[in-house]
Amino acid sequence: MKALLLLLIAAPLVAQRPTYQQQMQENQRRLESIKRERSEVETELERLRTQAHSLSDEIANIEQQKQSTNRIVN
Repeated sequence: MKALLLLLIAAPLVAQRPTYQQQMQENQRRLESIKRERSEVETELERLRTQAHSLSDEIANIEQQKQSTNRIVN
């Protein structure tokens, strides 16, 4: 009787546990998701680096214009 009761309690728990194949598939999906996110972050980082470089060039250009204007005016 106890064995039957334990079997009835344990059976749903075993059925709920994912199989090795299911775990592997879920891990693979998570890995692919992480890879996509990493790629997106790297792309955004490169875009920000380019933008920062462009802004630095623009600031240097404005500084040169300012110096030229000061030489002409003064």
